[in-house]
Amino acid sequence: MYIKYNINPDKQTLPDCVCRAISLASGADYDAVMEMLKSNGLSNDCTDLCVDCYSKMLNDIGFIQIDANKKTVSELCDIHKFDTILVRIEGHLTCCINGNCYDIWDCTDKEADIYWLVRN
Repeated sequence: MYIKYNINPDKQTLPDCVCRAISLASGADYDAVMEMLKSNGLSNDCTDLCVDCYSKMLNDIGFIQIDANKKTVSELCDIHKFDTILVRIEGHLTCCINGNCYDIWDCTDKEADIYWLVRN
């Protein structure tokens, strides 16, 4: 199920989906996540919002990367009804908690390529 939610501290609708999703999934402060993404980008000589760049960071902090096998966000929510996951679709990252997708737009019908299971 989709739940409209914007964790951006100013409630602005910005192209900050990576920061919003990671902040919600990890419980970390939005600004701290933004700084972590920038720092990760500088240390790995990559664009902080590039999937290859933030993937390394997520894997380093203990998130478990899984191939989505062409499942939709909604299907992954159904599979992970009691988990927190970060789901990547083309050009977007979203967060699902306990079977609900929290985002500023409804992407539940979109096909995912990878996702990360957040260790509790």
